[in-house]
Amino acid sequence: PAYLVDEALARGLPIHTSYGLTEMASQVTTTPPGAAPEVLRTAGRVLPNREVSISGEGEILVRGETLFAGYVEVDRPLDTGGWFHTGDLGELDEEGYLRVRGRRDNLFISGGENVQPEEIEEVLCRLEGIDEAVVVPVPDDEFGARPVAFVRTNGVALESEYVAQSLKTVLPRFKIPISFHPWPDAGGAMKADRAALGELARRLHSGG
Repeated sequence: PAYLVDEALARGLPIHTSYGLTEMASQVTTTPPGAAPEVLRTAGRVLPNREVSISGEGEILVRGETLFAGYVEVDRPLDTGGWFHTGDLGELDEEGYLRVRGRRDNLFISGGENVQPEEIEEVLCRLEGIDEAVVVPVPDDEFGARPVAFVRTNGVALESEYVAQSLKTVLPRFKIPISFHPWPDAGGAMKADRAALGELARRLHSGG
């Protein structure tokens, strides 16, 4: 996320940003040494022996010499052009830098508008006091779905009104979560379980 890039640069850390997946063993794009901040906010350019393309639906496609041989007992799921569909959404700019928007299966529709949770999560994590955020949809009779957020703070009290007002300056109204919930106890898990948080959000908003 861009906010982590900015924090790393503020601390003087010599970082690279990259994009990769196990099926490509594993890096696909990487930024060069000494890259400018605006370049580090991308996932870099494609590495040798690899190719990247963006489908008409915005999905990141990859192929090349590092592409895996297949899953155990399952053939490689490639399209007719030999491309592997990653399930990630992104775009390539005119200079060949890749920008990753999020997972295709996280995208949901609210009132006819596309909502990519990762976009909202990045904005939330830029707010002072918020260390981590996950945004998930809950059913809504009028809009089909609305976003809600789970937020982990660094010890400060979560003030939902302040957070919502802060988001209004950078996000359209339909992307602002309708509620903010404290980060649940994950039992020591390192990574947030988006599916479990989605189920918890549905229970909270259905009164269950």
